[in-house]
Amino acid sequence: MTDIALARKDACLAMVHAVLADLIDDTRLIDAALRVADYFADDLEGKITATDATLLAVAALTKVNRAIREWYDVDGNSMDAMRVADFIIDEQMHA
Repeated sequence: MTDIALARKDACLAMVHAVLADLIDDTRLIDAALRVADYFADDLEGKITATDATLLAVAALTKVNRAIREWYDVDGNSMDAMRVADFIIDEQMHA
């Protein structure tokens, strides 16, 4: 990734973090959604707009929230948000 592309990605992720922080207060969910958004941001090319960053934030948060609601451990407890984020990324890599 070039320096310019990396700078664009960093700016996008800063915007994603700001959007997530405005939407929710749970830092675990914010961190998990940010990890998923970081993976998805690799597919964005060219100029990344504020709209792109907002959509990326909402898409990542939606994926994490849905996965947390669907997956439970053997005791019936919801899984850790970061483990869910890692699983989502693994699924996307092997899809």
